[in-house]
Amino acid sequence: MYDYHARMYDPSLGRMMNIDPHSDTYYGISPYNYAINNPALLIDPDGKDAIVSIKDGVVTVTTNIYIYGSGASKDRASEIQNAINSLWKEEGFKYTDDDGNEFDVVFNTNVEVYDEEDPTNEPMVIPGALNPFSTDNFINVVDGVGRSNVSGGDEGTWYAQGRKGDQKKSPAWKKKAIANTYAHEFGHLVGLKDRYNNGSVADAGYEGQIMANGVNYFSPVVDQRAIDGVVRQSVTKYNKFVKKYGNEEATKSVYTTKIDINSPKN
Repeated sequence: MYDYHARMYDPSLGRMMNIDPHSDTYYGISPYNYAINNPALLIDPDGKDAIVSIKDGVVTVTTNIYIYGSGASKDRASEIQNAINSLWKEEGFKYTDDDGNEFDVVFNTNVEVYDEEDPTNEPMVIPGALNPFSTDNFINVVDGVGRSNVSGGDEGTWYAQGRKGDQKKSPAWKKKAIANTYAHEFGHLVGLKDRYNNGSVADAGYEGQIMANGVNYFSPVVDQRAIDGVVRQSVTKYNKFVKKYGNEEATKSVYTTKIDINSPKN
């Protein structure tokens, strides 16, 4: 058995072995069921209510990133968080579903060091990365040059000094390019795919978009296609939940689903 957030889960049975702490919210549903007995539609990452990150017409995308390695520090964590927020925390993001319902979209990104006592520590195994209920991300930050990447949707290696050749650019250009790289790699963490070819040329029509590369890479933008790619799946699942359980049930709590990084879109 595994103990995630004080709720005992037996994987051989596919059931929790004690009562959900918020079971009184869902009368008529067994308090021993995980995610309202509908794990194909919902997840329950915090051991409390089965949640979809949508409430009162607002979609909130919360991403927790833990950094470690030779380039990790509290200052670097702040640098990465600010770089991501500079593009992904703008006001006015919207999403409109197939029925014409409009949602506000908000990104809430938190970056912290994985090991407060020794940020440079490179652990052989990160338990959180193996936890199927975890929605955290774990990034090895290297104090050197190289090509940053994300693997498996929640892990990766980001280079604090940028890609090879960046050193030849002006300090301002290099700083901006590194910040944009953090924002680009964040896009992978929330389910988006690259929009450039092997020659680092942007896909047609994606010039200047955050997931592309090329002519406007110095000033990329998070466009509507990127927003749609991040939240479409969650809104679709939410709408299925509303259709099955009704609007009243959906308004009781904030609900969230885990983004399917196996089907990256934008």
